[in-house]
Amino acid sequence: MPEQNKQNPETKNLSEIVSDAFKELNETFIAFFKAPKALWGVNVPYIIEGLVYFGILTILGKYSSENLSVNDAQAGLIYSFVTGGITFSMLMFGGVSDKIGVRKSLALAFILFIVGRFFVALSGSLHMGSGLWSPMFFMMTSGLLIMVLAYGLYQPAAYAGVKRYTTPKTAAMAYAAIYGFMNLGAFLSGFISSFTRKRFEDVFPPNGLTAVFWVYVGLTGIALLVSLVILSKKNDQAAVVSVKAEAGDTSKDEEEEKEIKPKINNIPLIAYALVMLGFFLLSGLAFDNPLNVHFSIQLLKLNLAIDLFLFIAALMFMLTIFEFLRKRPLHPFRDKRFTLFIFILIPVQTLFAHNWLTIPYYLDRAFAGSFVGE
Repeated sequence: MPEQNKQNPETKNLSEIVSDAFKELNETFIAFFKAPKALWGVNVPYIIEGLVYFGILTILGKYSSENLSVNDAQAGLIYSFVTGGITFSMLMFGGVSDKIGVRKSLALAFILFIVGRFFVALSGSLHMGSGLWSPMFFMMTSGLLIMVLAYGLYQPAAYAGVKRYTTPKTAAMAYAAIYGFMNLGAFLSGFISSFTRKRFEDVFPPNGLTAVFWVYVGLTGIALLVSLVILSKKNDQAAVVSVKAEAGDTSKDEEEEKEIKPKINNIPLIAYALVMLGFFLLSGLAFDNPLNVHFSIQLLKLNLAIDLFLFIAALMFMLTIFEFLRKRPLHPFRDKRFTLFIFILIPVQTLFAHNWLTIPYYLDRAFAGSFVGE
């Protein structure tokens, strides 16, 4: 048999490699911007939501301290309730978009956002009295709770939308873009917050921050309208057909598949969570009370101070997580590698949230009376 000639792989110089890389990047950009219209029904509201979310994070601590009139430690706990609660909420409600669809999940999330932020803004407008356990406190925290629950729907639905409306070629760019869009919104929030509060200090004393929350309510309403208009059922189905055709996929739409799943009894889960919350609120880390018990133990020559109610709350938290995952065998947190990866990121996210809480206080107090402090 004649010997087949074997050709060596083409050797490219540095300029050709760079040229090919930019060519591929350009093709990806073109494909991304030619993505179905439905994808922009996710992206555009995501910019607005990034503005509102990071805008709230920036002023929430200051609003709690100055408007609600709680001390810095209590303001920090309120802030932690929001940031930590969002993570827990996504753990609880992350699968809802798989059941009711991306469009309905996003619409429901924005409606809840509007309701929650409306209560937060209203709490600073009615002059109901401030301080811990005041009517203002309960109205504000109720609004924040609704907002936290809404995030459990919103974030997973947004990323599910990106997956639904992109091909393998454009998915990476789309995920990077949606992250960048949220940061773009965060950048814009500083201008809107500063402009608004300075012009409404007399209307909403002492600092005009209540006016900023009202602006955020309006912006959330705009995000809802944009989502409903662009992400219509017609555009959704057209996007799915287009994406599947481009990818050569003839399978049935996942949202149209009706799979009968066993019902889960969540009563024990809810009970454990309520008990956990009760003990946490009675602990020294939250709002200490005479019922709590403090004691110390010696361990390896270390004197450890124990807060009994906080210890019980920690145990109940672990029991709550166990109960949740025990009845959900397909949940991502049942994957040990995935769970390890997520928890490795917790210190990074903690520092991230800490910056948003601390920097406004620092600028306000360290540079009081200056342009920076204002």
